[in-house]
Amino acid sequence: MRPRFSLVLSTAALFLGAVVLHSEVSVPELFSDHAVLQKGAKTPVWGKAEAGEKVRVTLGNQTAETTAGSDGRWRVDLNLAEAGPGPYELKIEGKNTLTFEDILVGEVWIASGQSNMGWHMGHTLGSPAEIAQSANPWIREARVDVNPSGTPSEEVKIRNNKWMVAGPESTGSMSGICYYFAKKLSKELNTPVGMLHSSVGGSQIEAWISAEALDTDPELKIGKDNIREAFAAYPGLQEKFAADLKNWIQANNRQDKPSSSIEAFAGSQIVPSEWSKVTLPGKLPSDDTIGPGVTWIRRTVDMPEKLAGQFLYLNLPAMSAYDTVYWNGKEIDKTDGTPPSSTSKERRYKIPGGGPKGENVLAIRLYNPAGTLSDFPSGRFNIGNASQTLQLKGDWLARKEYSLPSLSKDALASYPQPPEPPPGEPKDIAGWLYNSMIHPLIPYGMRGVIWYQGEGNHPRAWQYRVALPLMIKDWRNAWGGADFPFYWVQLTGGHNKADVPEDQTWAEMRDSMTAALAVPNTGQSVTYDVGESGEVHTSNKKDPAERLARVALAKTYGKDVVYSGPTYKSSTIEDGKIRVQFDHTEGGLVARPLPDTYVVKYSGPDGPAVTKPLTIPSPGSEVQGFAICGEDGKWVWAQAKIDKDSIMVWSPEVPKPAFIRYAWSDNPTSNLYNGEGLPTVPFRTDTFPLLTEKVRYQIKETYRTP
Repeated sequence: MRPRFSLVLSTAALFLGAVVLHSEVSVPELFSDHAVLQKGAKTPVWGKAEAGEKVRVTLGNQTAETTAGSDGRWRVDLNLAEAGPGPYELKIEGKNTLTFEDILVGEVWIASGQSNMGWHMGHTLGSPAEIAQSANPWIREARVDVNPSGTPSEEVKIRNNKWMVAGPESTGSMSGICYYFAKKLSKELNTPVGMLHSSVGGSQIEAWISAEALDTDPELKIGKDNIREAFAAYPGLQEKFAADLKNWIQANNRQDKPSSSIEAFAGSQIVPSEWSKVTLPGKLPSDDTIGPGVTWIRRTVDMPEKLAGQFLYLNLPAMSAYDTVYWNGKEIDKTDGTPPSSTSKERRYKIPGGGPKGENVLAIRLYNPAGTLSDFPSGRFNIGNASQTLQLKGDWLARKEYSLPSLSKDALASYPQPPEPPPGEPKDIAGWLYNSMIHPLIPYGMRGVIWYQGEGNHPRAWQYRVALPLMIKDWRNAWGGADFPFYWVQLTGGHNKADVPEDQTWAEMRDSMTAALAVPNTGQSVTYDVGESGEVHTSNKKDPAERLARVALAKTYGKDVVYSGPTYKSSTIEDGKIRVQFDHTEGGLVARPLPDTYVVKYSGPDGPAVTKPLTIPSPGSEVQGFAICGEDGKWVWAQAKIDKDSIMVWSPEVPKPAFIRYAWSDNPTSNLYNGEGLPTVPFRTDTFPLLTEKVRYQIKETYRTP
């Protein structure tokens, strides 16, 4: 297994290299062929040169000059307020000359978050037809490579070293959200739109906030300090474990013996009678197969044409043994007990060349110096890539290579246990994504930020009420205190339907996002009516992005566009019912007909959809999605109907209603919209404690440095 902490070392080395003074003029990779510069009176261009070197920057008829400081840094601000869209040539002259072609001037937005922001257009619903007709030189994206760093970096790495221009050959690699957001803005504003895209799958919001900002909140500071200390201490604990394990193996004569014939265990031809059939995950055969020594498990993998010859990942669960993995008879990786490998961690191995179409052999050698292998645990157990995954659960074969004698109780008791690893990866460390993927973008000229994240934070959704406003303030401060627009996508309906009204964390996350609208110049795209119950990555990226673009068009560019669905305004109790008033009811309140089924998953960009029958929460009710309760807090689905410009909500089971909730579940079945087709924003009128109110961003004290 490759060292997990090589990433930390490499980013530190990059940072050290970044402060070395350059004798030639240089600029960040943000400035490259096909870049989009923000239209405005002060659009920054910056870089490095020899101290005292004169630097001239020219774009069209705009020229600015400066002199590099004693630290080699220089910056100019171009006046592009009256500049047309271009294209232009960008020239930077010092002792050397840099020239970049096809530069546009228009609107630049930073796009950040986790995997739903990064999700490629090629994996989105309807993408084959959209990509085929996507040629548009005014839609561009620069994607920042993932590179977590323990210190703020000055250097940024742009994928392929340049901005991408939308077209049939490139659009499939663009972010679906970025593409559709830029497409709508470009069309409505008649201007180029550049998306500066910096997202990381599975990331948490705390990783995107600077250490200085996190330190302003006592609870977030605790979490930041804990996880940083845990990652700092873990390599030392691993080294100690490796030494203890080596000493124990020698003292108890448990050395592994080289296999006499790898072909006999990992080759394409085996003797079936020498192997036992097993179902994994699950228990291995109850014979000497499970005892100390070496056990092999293997199976064939039927490789579809789509994956044949592709770069693949093999994901395996944590196992109480040291594994060596063979693919078609060739060793590809192993966990051998030396740092930083650990039996307590899930495995993720690379298979660079993939395999041919048809039958491939996966064999795993399990070296177990102590104890038993009776239970092969559950966990990630698949092979594939971003486009397709093959599950490995099911029929396997198992065979013992050799056994080791039983251990005494004292020897078994002294068997070293690997240290409990800190949760997550370097990308999960507080501030590390900010350091390397936001900090080096400053002060690139941009109009605002769009954000799509929250899935990684839903277990502590309540604390998002602090974290999201803090991040917005942090980024605005980093760009000089500018109150730029900050808009986000609420979580979609990517979970199972709820049979009864109950507290659920995705609902709480949406509520925390809505609470953040109290921050000036913010907005959100409400999307619980989009998505698949069996897939957290909704295939439909067009609706969330275009709803987000509506917010930008209305709030940033002053267009006469309806940008929000109905939002809760007030409520009154009238004769055993609750009347609810709303804002943003343009076109009137509308109860949309609900379909007979809901989508579990799309089988591909063009479908078809796997569906399940939809159970209506409140049969006979015009409006679906309301829950109601009395002072006792016992929620039931409610009846609801439109009454002119308000909604009447009631239930025969609650004669004295006190509170209501709307669309309050992970995947709501709700149908109230305004006349513009935008869904009602989820809300609640109660103040009952929520599931996540006491959950905080911090890890167990046992992870702390001794």
